[in-house]
Amino acid sequence: MNDLAGYREAMACARDIAAADKYFTLDAAQTLQQGKNNRVLTGVYDGQPAVLKFYDDCINRADSRERKRVEAFALAYFQQCPFIPRLLAEYDNAIIMQRVAGNSFTAEIAVCINDRDQRTFLEAMGEEIGAAYGHMAAQTLSGDDAIRFCQHSEPVRVLSARITTLLSRAHTIANAEEHLRPHVDTIELIRELEPVIQDEPLTLYKYDNNFENILVDDGHLVALLDFEMCYLGTETLFLGAMLDTMPEIYPLFPNRPSWESIMSGYRRTRGTQYEAGMSRHIILAAMLNHWHRIIETAEGTRLAHYAPRFASRFPVLKQMYHST
Repeated sequence: MNDLAGYREAMACARDIAAADKYFTLDAAQTLQQGKNNRVLTGVYDGQPAVLKFYDDCINRADSRERKRVEAFALAYFQQCPFIPRLLAEYDNAIIMQRVAGNSFTAEIAVCINDRDQRTFLEAMGEEIGAAYGHMAAQTLSGDDAIRFCQHSEPVRVLSARITTLLSRAHTIANAEEHLRPHVDTIELIRELEPVIQDEPLTLYKYDNNFENILVDDGHLVALLDFEMCYLGTETLFLGAMLDTMPEIYPLFPNRPSWESIMSGYRRTRGTQYEAGMSRHIILAAMLNHWHRIIETAEGTRLAHYAPRFASRFPVLKQMYHST
């Protein structure tokens, strides 16, 4: 199906939902927006600004409906946390959620890139983002919710099998890609994580913390978006995903909050202090998360282009690991 046909299918689905749901009205003048994986339209749901997110038009990923299931689950699961849009309605191939006004964190950083107060802004945002993630990490999954999320499979086995699969695929990619081959040693290091994770309560965690999905208004965090790639995990994996994607520790990725500011906010809401051993495990979890993102990129056949950038993070993480 070509892009035009996919656009028409998405629009037709949105109109059908608006006709069937008395609470939802599509905005009259708009263009359907294509994100990285999904299409969205704006409207009003029961008197409040809303977004319809459409997952399945035969152009997006083959697993789009599974991503819809995960996002709907995650939005409901995190509903008590601040800065999470409310899930308003769910359909087979779409959800409707609260629309929050704001600019992406990426855009806000660009605006003040030459501003002498940029570091002040980044550190303040690091505190706010860390605090928001602290609320999310505190939401441990009940046994029933974990089984429901895993679609009635045994959760601990699901988590263990996913890590085994990720490491196997990482090993294959590392051996095939010259920029990543020097970092195959990280895969063996990551194996230290399994007994640690098995002893932790289960939670959901957000694996890809893209700054495009962090909304800012008037210099403050107002929303966290895009939960379709949440995974079953633990707090260590949650923190590893944050360390992999968010702080300024990587030379090719400046103009980001410091890890210290993020963890300051995280501890403020989580109320937890971490020992050195926990920090070591967080670094290993960051390596795992990084390989996960490499695998996702390889599936989209873009790895050759991005491999040098991915490879640039491993020396930083390895140095942190060996100095902890």
